[in-house]
Amino acid sequence: MSQEEVQPEKGSNILNGFLQSFSFFSVLPIGAKRFTPNKEFYNVMLFTMPFVGFVLGLISVLFFSILSSYVAVSYAAFISAALYVSLYGFLHLEAVSDVIDAWFASLSGKDVSAVMKEPQVGAVGAVGTTVIVALKLAAITYLLINDSASMFLAAIVLSRYAGIVGLGVFDFKRGGEYTIRLSLSAGFGLIFFATVFYLSLLAFPLDVAHVLLFTFFAIALMLVLLYKLDAKFGFVNGDCIGFSIVITEILLLNLGLLV
Repeated sequence: MSQEEVQPEKGSNILNGFLQSFSFFSVLPIGAKRFTPNKEFYNVMLFTMPFVGFVLGLISVLFFSILSSYVAVSYAAFISAALYVSLYGFLHLEAVSDVIDAWFASLSGKDVSAVMKEPQVGAVGAVGTTVIVALKLAAITYLLINDSASMFLAAIVLSRYAGIVGLGVFDFKRGGEYTIRLSLSAGFGLIFFATVFYLSLLAFPLDVAHVLLFTFFAIALMLVLLYKLDAKFGFVNGDCIGFSIVITEILLLNLGLLV
């Protein structure tokens, strides 16, 4: 239901940014009033992004623990993995398709920016995205079956945390308004507090060594991916950060299978 746009009261951007982060990065029925956002709003929205992933992952793990009491563990794990993907509204998957299409289009000298803006998904992008979703579902299913839910949660949180770092390191002036605003919020102070908060959060289900290992790989993967895309396209935008978050998450999930 539409609401009139209102000017935020002092301090209200903190709550609005928190709610908008859940509204934008998930399908949870959390509404936020329409209003004129400011820098404080975008700071909170960006800071909350990994926490949204943590909540979605926690819901999926709790669902698995209940469902596995009634059906086969492997089936419960797969359904719970699918629930997680559904809870964030398949966010970033369109970005994955766009980046794959743009990458292959660049090989024939096409305008990658124009390819990314096309509303339809190319055949290569569709196939690539399907494979990536399958890999994600398989990795999450295996982690849940093997009682490694903590690795699952770490991959979710740290892939998004690494996205914050990537937004702070690279120039996203070619991105949309949301991406530009979020990149401007990803300063040293926000990254520092995000590091302290999310590493402390993960220190409860994981030991410190695993937290540091996952954090190192998350940041390294994110920066390498964005560097490669920037070198290939000549720019990075919202699609690039979305693609990098998805790929980083999948690689961290697979790292969880090995440790």
